[in-house]
Amino acid sequence: MLYSFSSFKEEDLLGFLHAGELDEHIADVFKEFNELSPFVQFELIKYVKEKSVYVDVHVLSKTLGTSQKTAEEILKGEFKIFTFPAVSTQGYSQMVQGMVIKDTSQRICNVEGIKRHIKSVEDLLKSRGLLKDYLSVFLNSYITGKSFQLSLALSLLTEKVPDRFCFTGGVDAKGNVQAVDNIPQKEKACRSSGKKLISPVNVRSVDDIIDWFSKPFVDVPFVITKERSRPNIGDFWEEEHVLKNLKHFHEITEEDLILETGQLEGQKWQEVCTEFINRIRRMDYELSNRLRLNLVINGPTALAMALGILYSHTRPFRVFHYSNSEKRYYTIDVFNTRELKERVKEYTHTEAELDSSEGKDLAVIIRGAHHDPTGDVKAYLTKEGISADILVLSPKEKEGNIPPNQLKEVAKEYASHIQSARAQKHYENIHFFLSTPVAIGYLLGVAFGHYTKGYIYNYKTNELYERVLSLEFLRDLIEKA
Repeated sequence: MLYSFSSFKEEDLLGFLHAGELDEHIADVFKEFNELSPFVQFELIKYVKEKSVYVDVHVLSKTLGTSQKTAEEILKGEFKIFTFPAVSTQGYSQMVQGMVIKDTSQRICNVEGIKRHIKSVEDLLKSRGLLKDYLSVFLNSYITGKSFQLSLALSLLTEKVPDRFCFTGGVDAKGNVQAVDNIPQKEKACRSSGKKLISPVNVRSVDDIIDWFSKPFVDVPFVITKERSRPNIGDFWEEEHVLKNLKHFHEITEEDLILETGQLEGQKWQEVCTEFINRIRRMDYELSNRLRLNLVINGPTALAMALGILYSHTRPFRVFHYSNSEKRYYTIDVFNTRELKERVKEYTHTEAELDSSEGKDLAVIIRGAHHDPTGDVKAYLTKEGISADILVLSPKEKEGNIPPNQLKEVAKEYASHIQSARAQKHYENIHFFLSTPVAIGYLLGVAFGHYTKGYIYNYKTNELYERVLSLEFLRDLIEKA
């Protein structure tokens, strides 16, 4: 042998390794494997597996003190990389990487004292039919204890956890998460690496983690309200574990789930819309695009429509409608927004009156059972010099409130009426004047989308109406990266 590879500086040795300059000498490098640090050992095993560099199984088996069969399984078996925080006996925290290879004939680990802690993870995997033999684990640093077990187990149990999360904790054969030490130092190491630490403080079992990250959608309650005192999340939401997981896994608190608007005037409309979409985007990112919004709106229908436009994508959602007469919430589920956007062939619940003239724009008036704003809208349009055809939409049933189980169909029919009017004539702008339940306003916004120029108006005492939001502003918010 020409060189003593263990005498090289680590950075030089690894530089030669990754440049491919040691490929012809790889057998000699492995002969000194036990004289190298865990960091170099890890990089060496990882390199030959990723690059498919030939290694004599006789040399590797002798180096590792194992059978040739096990050595061959280590070289040829698929591997997973896992990362976890560790704290040295001197109190120094760092991120440690590990490599695990399943179903080797013997249990192997390159760090002394760790091999025995692998067994409980093996037992857990075997109980779930995911392992037949043993695990071989290579770490890139000396560690003590069992805090690596949770990260190791999860790397083999699920692929759903985003890389920005890391884990520390012991794991028993049943999947229960066990306490470990030095959590604050480990949190510091994770933060320095841009990761969020999940520890036994947050979870009781591996299944708590697997179930949460495996959900195709995560139902999240969200309240938009004029005043903080009502409604509270507890008024319509009973799943406390969701609130706990949002806080523990994603640092989304109950405060983040309530958007208090106060009195909506002037720029406040735009500010509330901007805050809404920013919060939704943050939650959707944290949940890896699995957010399913469960929305309560205590505010004007004009705002509800704007929020529906901002949320108008194909993801499912649930909006809650409050019945004043019954003092209870009803849920309206939308599994795909296409069901709101489809044209209706037969109008069962609604009717439309189109007053077509020479208007360049279209004014859409949605009339409630107890209030007809048509006269006020016409007066406003005249006052503002807006030349518009007028489309009046209303429920067929003129007495009483729209039944909660019909709200979605009513909104769908309203959207279809608008599509039909637009199909007959090109309009430069569409103006929305809404006198209808908040839930319908939101559903209509989802159905209508953001691809048309126009405006949303809110009724203002003594001034008839005020223009509060433009569809172009909402579109800019949606398209903003």
